[in-house]
Amino acid sequence: MHVAPIEDDLRLFILERALGLIVLALCAWTIFKDPLSLELVRLQGFNLLQTHESRATPPPDEQPVTIVAIDEASLAAVGQWPWPRTVMARLVDRLSDAGASAIGLDAVFAEPDRTSPDRIVRSVPGLPAEVRGALEGLDDHDAVFARSISRSRVVLGQAGSWDAPESADRPPLAGVVKPDDPDVQRFLPHFPSLVRNIPELETAAAGHGMFSFFIRPDGVARWLPTLFVHDGVTYPGLFVEMLRVAKGRPEILVEGRGEGVDTIRIADDLTLHPDRWGRVQIWYSLSDPGRYVSAADVLSGSVAAERIAGKLVLVGATAAGLLDLNVAPNGESIPGVEIHAQAIECTLAGTCLTRPRHALTIEVVVVVVLGLAMIVALPLWHAVAVLPAVLALEAALAAFAWGLMRTTGVLFDAANPGWVLAAVYLALTWGRMIARERARPA
Repeated sequence: MHVAPIEDDLRLFILERALGLIVLALCAWTIFKDPLSLELVRLQGFNLLQTHESRATPPPDEQPVTIVAIDEASLAAVGQWPWPRTVMARLVDRLSDAGASAIGLDAVFAEPDRTSPDRIVRSVPGLPAEVRGALEGLDDHDAVFARSISRSRVVLGQAGSWDAPESADRPPLAGVVKPDDPDVQRFLPHFPSLVRNIPELETAAAGHGMFSFFIRPDGVARWLPTLFVHDGVTYPGLFVEMLRVAKGRPEILVEGRGEGVDTIRIADDLTLHPDRWGRVQIWYSLSDPGRYVSAADVLSGSVAAERIAGKLVLVGATAAGLLDLNVAPNGESIPGVEIHAQAIECTLAGTCLTRPRHALTIEVVVVVVLGLAMIVALPLWHAVAVLPAVLALEAALAAFAWGLMRTTGVLFDAANPGWVLAAVYLALTWGRMIARERARPA
């Protein structure tokens, strides 16, 4: 019987495993570099987790946020959007009188109200003198709205822009985010200009918050920025500013370092832990009609007091014709105003999703360890016998990722380790075939 020399056995051992080691090294390096294609794979995996495990929707009496919807019924009752500022003043007064803890307006009032009496006088030539005099004696609509805002805890929305010109008549905003640390600011979204409200509204408001957010290439709205930078000053997002105003705090304290944002302290009992770019990743619940009341019902006084009293109230467009729909990770299409509402919910409940700062490094280590274990073990058994074990391992990774998110809100990427294990398995199987061909006598 022929016995292969020891060096031949060693050569076969190396041939069987060499291809697996090469593929594993290439895969680990690719994951560590994190190209956009792999990021999209990871994000789709996280979408799948949220699709199967949405955050529990609080019952109506426990929901901290009520959305006042500018819906189809409201447009039918009041008229086309934007509404006269006197209507908005009446809406704010109703909400304030009902005991709203803070009112956030998911809209920008960047131009004076075209329905104000003085503007009608200027825009309609040939008015009779008595009509003109009567109109000129009426209050300016923007002044009426500003008075309502000053009597309430209203946070006005603003939008970041890359091309809108700055209005010279806008007073500088007082920064409520401290400190303005350049080492932290370089991780935050910067806007060269802002779309702001007219001055008399801005000076009357209790706060100002950006409602801009960013959509990844897959078109899903999963993150909401907490902070923005404009002209060297850090400003809060709309939902963060609403929480500050509701808590009655004068400023927001940001802690960070050269690696980005660490914490955002809104109050002694409320601290956010965003990612290094200052974003919170919302764990979405299913969209619930119980979060909404119609603006028409608020204006008519037919909304139950408990839907407003003590709540953070967001006013925003939900009518389909106003085109403010976004796709959530669980596949639902929701209005932009609900994104801010869900961010407040999961912030107050401490259920926002998190991804550890060094998660990618940890996942690369997991890939390498599992890949090396497969490279050592697989050649000792028949490839067909190992396949169920590989599939079971991939299922275990998926179950671990699901359980980790469900119990702690921490996101672990099981998608990329899954395809790496499949690639290493195929490489080892192919390497075994090559090794056996090389070992076959001529």
